Amino acid sequence: MFKIKGKIFSIHDLRLLTDAAGNPVCTLRHKIMTVHDRWQVFKGESTEEKDLIFTVKRSSMIQLKTKLHVFLATNPKENVCDFRVEGSWLERSCIIYSGESNTILAQVFNTLFLRFIYTYTLLSHTI
Repeated sequence: MFKIKGKIFSIHDLRLLTDAAGNPVCTLRHKIMTVHDRWQVFKGESTEEKDLIFTVKRSSMIQLKTKLHVFLATNPKENVCDFRVEGSWLERSCIIYSGESNTILAQVFNTLFLRFIYTYTLLSHTI
């Protein structure tokens, strides 16, 4: 189990993801005033560029379902995303694709209606 610590509204909009024991896993920083609602994720409690793991941004401003583009820190030009995440809060599901392809890497979906029981599938061709 993971926990998110941080204020919902703050000038820097930082959140810390911790494990069940309270150990820092990563820091999430919301880039305020960006067109595509950008988040940066850093190692541990850091916010230094050298500790950047990846950046996430919405694929477009207006969306009926969530569509995110994920760019690894090794892809600073962000011409093509490394991963694509498409999901639905209503259906409580998401699919993770390899870049702009239709190759599914993983998927999560709700197995019981209105319950918090989920099935996670990591496809064997991704290992």
